[in-house]
Amino acid sequence: KISGGGVQGGKAGLGKNGELSVDKFVEDQLAMVEIEREAEEGQTKADHEGLTLKQLEEKGVVLSSLAIWERKQGLGGRTLITLARDRALSSKEQVRQGGKGDGQSLLPAHRFSAGDIVCLRDQSVAGN
Repeated sequence: KISGGGVQGGKAGLGKNGELSVDKFVEDQLAMVEIEREAEEGQTKADHEGLTLKQLEEKGVVLSSLAIWERKQGLGGRTLITLARDRALSSKEQVRQGGKGDGQSLLPAHRFSAGDIVCLRDQSVAGN
């Protein structure tokens, strides 16, 4: 048992002796994580509004001209994809950055890491 209040600091979910049940604690934590995720998404959208694709790539928050390189099944049935820059989709500038000789060119500096939530868009749909 855990002592304390819920998300709003109130007494809801408290049992005898002012203890918070584990179920209520987990429920409150999940609600706070969801609130934090929504706030981060909103801030990210606000920070990127009005910037071009090239500007976003320079900031390290967008990687353009990617293609699916590999797709496999992960834990829990999740689909894992590996993306790589495709020379056929890349600009001349991106290809000049170097390549491995296998149809791919190197990715520019970026701030992506494992576990990041990302948005994938078809460039023809995005209008770029």
